[in-house]
Amino acid sequence: MHFIESENFNAGRIFGPEHGAGVIFRDRERHKEGFFVGLHIHEGDESFEVLEGKIRFTVNGQQKVCGPGSIIFIPAGIEHGFLVIENACLDVISQQKMGLTVKILAPDGSVTFEEVYLKDFPSCRFPPPGKDFDSRERVRHLYQSTRHLL
Repeated sequence: MHFIESENFNAGRIFGPEHGAGVIFRDRERHKEGFFVGLHIHEGDESFEVLEGKIRFTVNGQQKVCGPGSIIFIPAGIEHGFLVIENACLDVISQQKMGLTVKILAPDGSVTFEEVYLKDFPSCRFPPPGKDFDSRERVRHLYQSTRHLL
């Protein structure tokens, strides 16, 4: 059992596999204005709760600016991403090992999707044999191709 006093928790993993959770995890994230997560999909459910600031979520092609108290639920298989409009704090509740597949837009307009594998990120699966974990820098680079759509 893991007890957390939420009002005393600033940022980081609230609970996850390291606390015995087998299916979900919860992170508290703080991001500065301009931070973004490019368009991607998961094979599991994910939700966000905005605690501070403003974030523009793009979900299945629709956009909404969300502030404190907003809860965003994204079912499995739905494309989504976000852009921080004003310094923000949000809680993410998500399934473990549901995969992280990034949408990539090429300069010629073609679209591909690539599953990425981040070490110590519970949403991601382990890489298949012969493939290594991706660096966070590489994933940020892939996200960059859809930033203009957020």
